[in-house]
Order: sequence, then C-alpha cells, then structure tokens
Amino acid sequence: NVDIQGMVHLKAELHRRGYKVVTYFLDAPLDILKERLRGRWTEDAHAFEIRIANALIEKELAPLYDHQIENIDLDEAIWNLT
Repeated sequence: NVDIQGMVHLKAELHRRGYKVVTYFLDAPLDILKERLRGRWTEDAHAFEIRIANALIEKELAPLYDHQIENIDLDEAIWNLT
C-alpha cells in the first residue's frame, strides 16, 4: 500500500523517468469485493476487515493517479488499459 505522500513522490518519479500516465486499478465495488473475499476463504475475520479498510483507503487515493480503472471484471479492466 502506498500512502498519499508516497504516491505523490512515486508519481513524480515515474513522470521524471518518462512514464506519461500512472494508472491505478481500483478494487471492485465494496459489495463485490466482500463477496469475492468471502468466496476465497483466504482471510480470517481480522484479515478480512483489514483488507476492506485498506480498500477504502486506496479508493481515497485513486484521484492522485492519472487514470483509474475499476476491476470488476479482469478481462474488461485489462481491455480498458489498452
């Protein structure tokens, strides 16, 4: 995870190195994300809550990126990148 100051620094560094656009893949909407995580059975209750909290923070940081793509469907998200 990248905090706000880290993202500002990272974006400036990437632009300095010639990258024109920094893209962020947003998690799916919260209800879909929760359903996916529950279906995987990979996190215990505490890890699940941390993952959801991090997703909310990451959504707040999304406007700092040049471009955002919501990852509801991976194939569609990749298509939107090209």
